[in-house]
Amino acid sequence: MRRLLRSRAYRHKSGQAVVEGPRVVAEACAAGVPLVAVLYSRRFVETEEHRSLLLDLGGRTRLVYVTDRLLDSISEVEAHQGVLAVIQVTVPEVATWDAMCRSDAVVVADGVQDPGNLGTLIRSAAASGAGGLGCTRGTVDLLNPKVLRASAGALFRLPVFQVAESAWQERDTQRSVYVATAHGGEAYDRVDWTRPFVLCLGNEARGVETVIPEAIPVRIPMRPGVESLNVAMAGTVLLFHVAQVRRRAGMAPWDQLDSDTTR
Repeated sequence: MRRLLRSRAYRHKSGQAVVEGPRVVAEACAAGVPLVAVLYSRRFVETEEHRSLLLDLGGRTRLVYVTDRLLDSISEVEAHQGVLAVIQVTVPEVATWDAMCRSDAVVVADGVQDPGNLGTLIRSAAASGAGGLGCTRGTVDLLNPKVLRASAGALFRLPVFQVAESAWQERDTQRSVYVATAHGGEAYDRVDWTRPFVLCLGNEARGVETVIPEAIPVRIPMRPGVESLNVAMAGTVLLFHVAQVRRRAGMAPWDQLDSDTTR
């Protein structure tokens, strides 16, 4: 479990990863992700909700009771929540342009380094109705435990992939590629988001560095003197604007969402 937490190479070689916390473990379970083993401690069984989850997990995989002290030594969070699970995962494919564009609304993280940012982008992409999320070379590992935790289980419900370096040279002219930028470019509310598109969001410090032929820069207009937004926040603003535009155009079943679905 420690090797899975700390080694990208081992995660990809074994096809396994570690998820931590009752919410993410429950999401993995609900999404039908195969569970290899679950470690839990006394802290986890202190609530009726968690005891019920444990009973459900017991019918699906091997349960291992450990001390809170041992879980503290394994966990990568400051205060563990009493449960970790090893899951069997499909290592994200390396996608060509055609494979990448199976959906008409695709998000690409280009060199995003912070796992919390990538996890949040995955969560926002899934919640806003994007059809998939790709990562270019240099982006933090999609199976990183901090990415899985920050995605709050959304990674199990959204198609994710690695973008082939040749994909941008293979692109067709039927789909627009937008590159988020802090300065210059078209204001995001003046773009036609009803057409098929790829939206690229870049590195926290340097922005989008991949050379993409005929990419269209887009920006979020902001008050003068204010620093550019964090990449996860900027991506969330853009994606939910896209969702609103598409909802008004009758392109997504947003009316089925309740007002209490955001937490």
